[in-house]
Amino acid sequence: MERRLQIHAPDLPPPVRQIIGIHVSADCRQLRAVPVLACGNGLHLKVRIGRPSALALPERAGELLAAVRGGKSAAGPQLGCLAELRTMLAEHGAIAAQEAAGKNNAVLNDTLAIGVSEPGVWEAGDRPAACFSLVEASLLANLCGINVIDAFPARDVACGGRGGPLFPLAEWILFRSAHSERVLVYVGQATRLTRLPRLNGSLSSISGLSHRVIPGTALIDLLVGQLTGGKRDFDPGGRFSVQGRRIGELVELWMEKSRPAEPSGQWSPAGPAAIGLLQDAVRLAVEKGWTVYDMLCSACHFAAEAAAAAIEELSGTRAGAELILAGNGLDNGLVLRGLTTRLADRQICRVKELGVESDALAPAAAAILALLHLDQVPANVAGITGAEVPRILGRLTPGGPQAWQRLLAACATGGAGVRPLRAAL
Repeated sequence: MERRLQIHAPDLPPPVRQIIGIHVSADCRQLRAVPVLACGNGLHLKVRIGRPSALALPERAGELLAAVRGGKSAAGPQLGCLAELRTMLAEHGAIAAQEAAGKNNAVLNDTLAIGVSEPGVWEAGDRPAACFSLVEASLLANLCGINVIDAFPARDVACGGRGGPLFPLAEWILFRSAHSERVLVYVGQATRLTRLPRLNGSLSSISGLSHRVIPGTALIDLLVGQLTGGKRDFDPGGRFSVQGRRIGELVELWMEKSRPAEPSGQWSPAGPAAIGLLQDAVRLAVEKGWTVYDMLCSACHFAAEAAAAAIEELSGTRAGAELILAGNGLDNGLVLRGLTTRLADRQICRVKELGVESDALAPAAAAILALLHLDQVPANVAGITGAEVPRILGRLTPGGPQAWQRLLAACATGGAGVRPLRAAL
């Protein structure tokens, strides 16, 4: 497999643009940032990813998120909670951006823009659905002095989409190959699979881009939480899981119950489906005398088998499709071994072998979405998000005067000119 990606980018021809991507986790427990260097424009981008910087967010952020989403929380009035959360995330985003620049020997003031990806707040009723950002872009731009591009899901939602997934096109730009089709497999609480069509020299390459989300390590994490009384929320290295045995009946039950996809074909690790699978396991375990370790071991086999089956479905008859594995779920050795054993006939590569850390993928995708906004290229794939038409995503908030002038100069010299309206269709 070709090794395209490097942390440093001496081989990128000028002009080179520097963007910092920021990603806030779905539960508002962590914020990650990474600098990205890019040359070229639009779908012809060539990028290099730096080392990510991660910040653990205060527990207060999770409480505020629950209150904003209408959950039971003593955090305070909903509108006040939203304002406090937006401010908190902006302040931590500024810290993470500065740390990411310093970690990669980059100068923050050389950054053209900061791209922000975050979970957002969703509202849907009789009127069209709406999406509200959780990061105060104006404050982030003011604290850093850098232009900020955020609110990527909003335009997709306005066009009838679900607001995501929005990373597949960015992932295709990152990992596309002219030699073969690839499948990016990100194993987390939910496993995300993105089919990356082979680059054939034209923009029709992305026509086969597809995405699927299936169960990942969510069941393992839930079981570990019960086993340890809430002291741990994951199985470090799979040391608990290996103490049990695979219960075929339980794995088959989980496979059968997870097969009917949710309406959007997505899997939520905190949704009712995950809780239902856990309840089924507990009920059967009581009846048949299985231990928690047996359920843990079976959950690891289930995560691996579900991913392997989905990969086969996604790549179809293209058995030569290369696999790129990423995600913290692979730290569980039992899951990793189960997945690689079932896919032994495939060419498999860990993402870190390409010079990229798994933690850098989400913020790097946010940076690429920001670049596509600057280049005025639609970034939502209608067949994936459900939008009626692809649209240019994001909202630009200017930073300081110097940052704004630097951005205008880069757009003028980088080949990104004014595009006709039909280019967004």
